[in-house]
Amino acid sequence: MALGVQPVFIVPGHPEHNASHERMHRTLKQSSALYRARSFREQQQRFDAFRSMYNHQRPHEGIDLDRPADRFRGLRRPYPPTLPPIQYDASLEVRTVSANGVIKWNGHPLFISHALAGRRLGFELIDEQLWNVHFGSFLIGRLDQNERRFL
Repeated sequence: MALGVQPVFIVPGHPEHNASHERMHRTLKQSSALYRARSFREQQQRFDAFRSMYNHQRPHEGIDLDRPADRFRGLRRPYPPTLPPIQYDASLEVRTVSANGVIKWNGHPLFISHALAGRRLGFELIDEQLWNVHFGSFLIGRLDQNERRFL
């Protein structure tokens, strides 16, 4: 999202809208997640073995029974070594998410997400006590100022 790549969501409850991805998850679950591993390391080894089999050994109907690794030609665009800072319109309130996933709002801590630690968010007032919360150009939620809750 920091590079302008926006997530795309399907309609909830309709996995057929993304059938090939759902099929991959079913295969992943069957091969590496049905039974609990004894350790994180062992579980990672299962995932690594699945990725190797799925990309290098298993033919895929959707690509004429080729293997994905045979079709991959490298990344089409370079990624920067560091992400550029996100700029927000001057009309938005901007807060930086702390390492523990919290921002300060009116002097009070408000948990947003650990995943956004170190990131700047833009807050857009849409009602007296309700704010849209943006990460770059993407709307990630709402802040209810009265209840001090991120929705």
